[in-house]
Amino acid sequence: MREGREEIKVKLPRIKEILEGIRAYRVPKVQRDFVWSKEKVREFFASLYKQHPVGVIVIWKTNDYIPSDPIIDDITNDESSEYSYILDGNQRITSLLLAKRGWEISRGGRKICIEGLHYDPMNDKFVFDTRKIDLCWILNNQDNKIREWFTGRREESEEELEKRWRSVRDKILEYQIPVYEIKKGVRDYKEIAEIFNKINSTGVKVGDLDMVLSFFASEFSEAKDAVIEISNKYSEIDLKVIIRLIFCNFGVDQRILRKRDAESVLNKIRREWNPDAINRVISESKKAINIGVRLLGELGIYNKRFLSSQLLLIPVLKWIWILINRKVDNAENIVRSCKNDIAKWLIIGSIRGRYTGGSVSKRLQEDLNVIKKFNQMRNERRFPIDNLLKNTLTKKRAQKLLTKDEISHLEENSARKKSFLMLLAILLVKNGAGDWSERGRSVAERIKNNEIAIHHIFSERALENADIDFEPIDVQHFANITLIDPKVNKRIKDEPPSSYISGLNIENEELEKHFIPLERDLWEPENFSKFIQKRRDLIFRKMSELEIMR
Repeated sequence: MREGREEIKVKLPRIKEILEGIRAYRVPKVQRDFVWSKEKVREFFASLYKQHPVGVIVIWKTNDYIPSDPIIDDITNDESSEYSYILDGNQRITSLLLAKRGWEISRGGRKICIEGLHYDPMNDKFVFDTRKIDLCWILNNQDNKIREWFTGRREESEEELEKRWRSVRDKILEYQIPVYEIKKGVRDYKEIAEIFNKINSTGVKVGDLDMVLSFFASEFSEAKDAVIEISNKYSEIDLKVIIRLIFCNFGVDQRILRKRDAESVLNKIRREWNPDAINRVISESKKAINIGVRLLGELGIYNKRFLSSQLLLIPVLKWIWILINRKVDNAENIVRSCKNDIAKWLIIGSIRGRYTGGSVSKRLQEDLNVIKKFNQMRNERRFPIDNLLKNTLTKKRAQKLLTKDEISHLEENSARKKSFLMLLAILLVKNGAGDWSERGRSVAERIKNNEIAIHHIFSERALENADIDFEPIDVQHFANITLIDPKVNKRIKDEPPSSYISGLNIENEELEKHFIPLERDLWEPENFSKFIQKRRDLIFRKMSELEIMR
């Protein structure tokens, strides 16, 4: 990398100009995925409409490449050799793209989608109601669709309502967002982390791991290229997982992967490892990740939508790396034979929030010490699940396996929690569940290809249409969701299961694979609560069979 001058420009482009130039933007892998809830997206567009402040966008322009994805997959990049990295504003830009692209885009081979936001012209507000005007129509000048929507409606004069939705378009597309452009050529990768650390307005710090990696990359450029290659090849695995695994394999304690220790980490590696050994460690790490990825595919969770707390993968990948490092015959077959124990670790560790809150590096190192002890037992080849689960115990939690009481405290809004989505994905794949389509593809195949819909068995609208008294949060119970073909999910819309199950001709055997009770009276909206309780019991029974729950 070459030294260059730093130049910061502040621009005030309109949103329509930002969208027109979107092809140049890239999202660094150290950035968060799109995490905004649909309510946050609604709040963002409401603020644009009301001309309230919505923050800024920070772009780093450079000729130097860092691990990143294009902002959207299906557009052709311009011919410029300059990269434009989004340092701040990813959530805002992604929300705008979703609205322009019909609420679904692809980035790095992964789908990003949310429920479509609509505009209610009668009440002049944004709602999640498909009976209103899709904001996508408004922003894309699809006036004919909007006029068709007005056909037969006489609530107010069409002329007055047209003024309102045109005002929505103008206020959003003409809104000016401050864009800071940092134009800098850098001497080495240490400066990359320093630039990231300057940008902190979202409250999300991306400093420690990036600083350590940058020091490492500035010293070992060939190894840096290998890390970037691994990150690009296994895009569903977070870069921070790859970084932590590799440094763990260099014998670095997770607790010193901090900015203030970055230089001492580099000195340790320089002192203890020659270039050939460094390349070997990274190569073996790549093999471990490759085996781990295939295992995740078999479990049905090689997809960021279902991979909860990816840090839980690090002890698993470290264990696989040890098998490879020992040159154990049939390492992949050994890993596959321990699939149930690995699934148990991922599920229990995720639901218990093993790496959430403070002291993450400390707890991760405790678990890696368990794997280290395993390495000292040369004839032992089993995944050390019992010892790992011991680390999750507390004074209030004396059981290694999950209990019903433990889960009951977490069930509220559980359909929105990745740990429960991962649990359902693993159980459905274990059952060999299908996607309910005429082609009869498996849920496992759908997840692998990122072509899966999270289906609410009873939708809010179905319960409302039947005049059932319920709380919206009840619909978000994990026992009310399953995974099916997206087209089937759209076709079902707001029908109750008593209608669509027979309409789709789903066999009883297939229903059982999805833990759907076979008692037909439970498919009626008035028995919604009983359905949830029965399906919850069926899921718990499967968890007990797999020794995940007592």
